[in-house]
Amino acid sequence: MERLELLDPTTNHFETSYQQLITHILSAYFIGVNTICMITNNMRGNLAIIPSGLSFPIVSIDAMHTNGSNMILSVIELGCYNFVVNHEAIERFLDDYIDIHDRATYRNPNKAVIFLLNQPYSSSSTLLNQLSKHSALDEIINLLILLPTDQLRAIDFLTHNYATNSRQTSDLVLLDSYNTYSRKFRYGQNLFPDKISNLQGRAIKVASFAFIPFVAYAEGESSFPTVRSHDRILKLDGLDGHLLRDFCRSYNCTIEMVIDEVNMWGDIYDNRTGQGILGNLVERRADIGLAGLSNWHRYYAYLTYSANIDRGGITVIVPRARTVQSWRTILLVFPKSVWILTAVVFCGLVIISYSLYRPKFGFQNEPDIVWSAFNMLLIFLMRSASVGKRTTSETILSVSLLAFSLLLGNIYISRFSSLITMPPQGTSINTISDLADSNLTLLQVHEAWIFSLLPSTNPAIVKILSRFETYPPEELQRLADKGNVAFCVGRQQNGHLVFGSWITHFNSHKYQLLLEDLYFVFHVAMATKTWPLMEQFNKLTMRTFDAALRYYEELVAYNTYLDPYLNTLFEHARRRTPKQSRAGELNDFIGVFIGFGFGAAFAVIVFVAELLVANFCGPCVLTKKSN
Repeated sequence: MERLELLDPTTNHFETSYQQLITHILSAYFIGVNTICMITNNMRGNLAIIPSGLSFPIVSIDAMHTNGSNMILSVIELGCYNFVVNHEAIERFLDDYIDIHDRATYRNPNKAVIFLLNQPYSSSSTLLNQLSKHSALDEIINLLILLPTDQLRAIDFLTHNYATNSRQTSDLVLLDSYNTYSRKFRYGQNLFPDKISNLQGRAIKVASFAFIPFVAYAEGESSFPTVRSHDRILKLDGLDGHLLRDFCRSYNCTIEMVIDEVNMWGDIYDNRTGQGILGNLVERRADIGLAGLSNWHRYYAYLTYSANIDRGGITVIVPRARTVQSWRTILLVFPKSVWILTAVVFCGLVIISYSLYRPKFGFQNEPDIVWSAFNMLLIFLMRSASVGKRTTSETILSVSLLAFSLLLGNIYISRFSSLITMPPQGTSINTISDLADSNLTLLQVHEAWIFSLLPSTNPAIVKILSRFETYPPEELQRLADKGNVAFCVGRQQNGHLVFGSWITHFNSHKYQLLLEDLYFVFHVAMATKTWPLMEQFNKLTMRTFDAALRYYEELVAYNTYLDPYLNTLFEHARRRTPKQSRAGELNDFIGVFIGFGFGAAFAVIVFVAELLVANFCGPCVLTKKSN
């Protein structure tokens, strides 16, 4: 009998043993699972091999159905991650395996797949050859293949060698054999052996780029674990670099770096293509990505995230409040409201003075409104002026006016003296609201710095994001030297700041930190949805965190790659030394000279205009005067 037709298990000893064996395997190795998905080429054949007496439900799916892929997707979304696949459905299942899981929102790295072959090796060699070379096997660790022997007296259990990166027929390994007559296993081996504890040098493809202090690399000598990028041997360092090296030291693997320094974190497009780290992952050029990645919600539909590695934050450095220019101190003595009130009082007093004084003069040249304005200005400037004292009302007004001008003038003089001695500072940007109101442009080298803020509806955040711009490092250096823009800065879990190369000793004194962080995030690793080593990576991440090793590694990276001077400078940027009294300087009087210069220039212009009028209209004016 070349082909095992599973029609009625009671009519054939081999068929009965096959079904009982499947029941035993599911009962022994799948304790605690929610469900099992059985994939076949038709519903009738599937029902014939469904085992009975199990403590969990079994979902039967016809993979050859026109809507078979969507049916498998629907059960995956319900929590199914263990599959039993019939002979005729194996090829279709493997072809759709990655695409279906990429579309699924539910993800579980501990998948198990059982292939039920119903033909002996002589008839199944072609299928086995195709199966062993299929790329989907790189995403499956727990694989079991049931293969009947040529005489149908036994069933062999095969699996693949996950440790190799190249798929070959010889990679299929015999685990055990089951005699259908004696109903005994030949070796009594574990049918799902541990393939992870020793990966035998399997290469883990890591998407990354140089991002201090998380990832740093340089060409170096070969060491354990080996780190390669194409034909180069690299020395990997940094916080995430240490984590990768510890992972491969624990599980005996090597690291193959997929580096994209141009696109850095990159982006993912709607058609599941992309660039940078994210693009290399979604297009499966890499297994896992690390470089200070955060748990960005917008990409969770395309990738899977590891457990939180550590906590980080994003803050902003803004231009320092600068000393107000000396010519502006003339106006800064009083706030705007006082100046407006003084102007209103001045105009009112001019009108009152004009109304009171005019009727008292008995000669022809009575004082006009201009005379009253100049006379009132002299009083405000505490200079000699004409004051009314002919009547009681004039005397009361004059005394009140003199007292008012004396007090106001002396207050102005004293405050102006203090401002010259201790120049005031401009408005300081301290909070997120201040940053939004300042209309400063926020800069960084990549939009990944604001990915976490994009869903925000906070008006201040929306306003800040509307002025966010990205530039290459050379342009950021030029803008940073000017000191009139803001920059995103990283803050690590233990407080150390992460600056770009454009913040230097030369321009750092022009900036200060906000008093509050822009937002905080959790750093994670990102991987494809089917990467089977994610659980092991999460265990290492949590052990590292529990042992506080991340704190030590952060200190090492800080001392190795970061600039302690910049960190110290910005931490104490707001602690200024107390202002000391000083003697007046020429700059303190520039405002006075500027005011006089404008007045003199205006007088010259008016004088020239008067001369022109006199030259062209002189006879007319003289005629009118003689008449």
